[in-house]
Amino acid sequence: MRGLRASRGDLHKTGRAATASGAALGALTAALGGIAVAAGRASMASMALNRGMANVATLIPGNTERVAALKTAVQDLAAAHGKSSQDLAAGLYQTISAFGDSAGRTMRVLEINSRAATAGVATVAEAVDLTSAVTKAYGDTSAEAVQKVADLALLTVRLGKGADRQRPQPVQGGAHRGDRLRSPRGGFAVGERAGPSGRPSPAGAAEIGGTRAPRRSAATMT
Repeated sequence: MRGLRASRGDLHKTGRAATASGAALGALTAALGGIAVAAGRASMASMALNRGMANVATLIPGNTERVAALKTAVQDLAAAHGKSSQDLAAGLYQTISAFGDSAGRTMRVLEINSRAATAGVATVAEAVDLTSAVTKAYGDTSAEAVQKVADLALLTVRLGKGADRQRPQPVQGGAHRGDRLRSPRGGFAVGERAGPSGRPSPAGAAEIGGTRAPRRSAATMT
């Protein structure tokens, strides 16, 4: 009897050991599977970034060092803003396509549009499309002007349609050189003109970001 009890005890111990080993093996398998999935996603993200940067390289041909520097900057910005490097690479392509490439401006403009895209729930390329269209219409494509347009766009998102009646109505016919481009703190929105009283009016001094420019009629803008 004693031998039988001992045998049963040994069997129970063996069973418990096998169960523990199986659980450990299952956990290890799951961990390895997670690592494999993560590695696969990282590989796909890397390939997408490389494709995006290859597109960027077509805009600045023969400048491999510059493309490599921009790639590193995109990766750093992706980590800082919590955005995908693929989204930022597409935005970089749009930035250089719209504004050209300048060592002191390109990444600054991309960073502005990345923040605007995050706040406005849009892609970076879409944000660049907006800011480039407006700044070009006003004839000021500096990083400061891009920031002002981004600020105005985000203010519009925050206000929503419910505040339409509270905002001054834009001048019909789109942007003109006589319009002002100011940040939300200035009290003017894109498409407004400032009259002598300081209030938006159809007539006013031509001013873009504080720089005066000659008035131009709608006919000369076509």
